[in-house]
Amino acid sequence: MKTINLAAAKSKLSEIVNLAEYAGERIVIEKRKTPAVVILGYAEYKRLEELEDIYDSMELEKVMKSDSFHDTEEVAGRLNIEL
Repeated sequence: MKTINLAAAKSKLSEIVNLAEYAGERIVIEKRKTPAVVILGYAEYKRLEELEDIYDSMELEKVMKSDSFHDTEEVAGRLNIEL
């Protein structure tokens, strides 16, 4: 994963986008020497969203099996899932 400061990122935005989109790189952009954002390709973003959905489903299943019956809103609230 590459790291670049914000000033450099501004001047190299096209290059950064190409690295993320075509080379699959994740680029961390720092603000005042602190990581602020990550740029990644859209396909990678969608893959991460799918993984997050799978994880949420597994956590939901775990709560539903381990505790007594809950309504959907209660379970979602316990797992910090928006309905």
